[in-house]
Amino acid sequence: MSYGDYHEAGRTSAERRRRRGALTMLLVFMLLFGTFGIALAFNQGWVADRNPLANPTPECVEWVQPPPPRDITVNVYNATSRRGLAVEASTLLAGQKFRIGRVGNDPQRATVEQTAEIRYGTRTKPQAQVLATRFPGAKMVEQKDRVDGILDVVLGDKYEKVKAVKDPVRPTNAC
Repeated sequence: MSYGDYHEAGRTSAERRRRRGALTMLLVFMLLFGTFGIALAFNQGWVADRNPLANPTPECVEWVQPPPPRDITVNVYNATSRRGLAVEASTLLAGQKFRIGRVGNDPQRATVEQTAEIRYGTRTKPQAQVLATRFPGAKMVEQKDRVDGILDVVLGDKYEKVKAVKDPVRPTNAC
């Protein structure tokens, strides 16, 4: 008796076909299950990549919460010949919760070719950076002898409007 005779002995062709179909389906389900298991293991981090550069750990990023506009006092000055510019800008800044100090023409009578010039003291640099986000292209001018804690924004020739800025979001990898 040969192997083929013993293996298929007593089975009809329909039974053999059903048996082959069942084994094929079992093999397909086992392959799908195995693939799903491997994908899940990598996705959940149960199995790590062997190359440390493939998944670098994010470094801790120094992040300091910028001061909110409600804690920043701003003098708004106009250095252009356009009337009412300082009043318009101060209204927009007040709408963004900045505290408004003096409003008028620039007492230094400077020529400002940029969007604006932001004048600040050494202690108020973070506040000046918050204000500068509202005036893209503004020139930052540090006045070392200034200690009053108030910022000046001097509107220049390229000023169009105060930019609306969303509050900054703390990065997920912040220290």
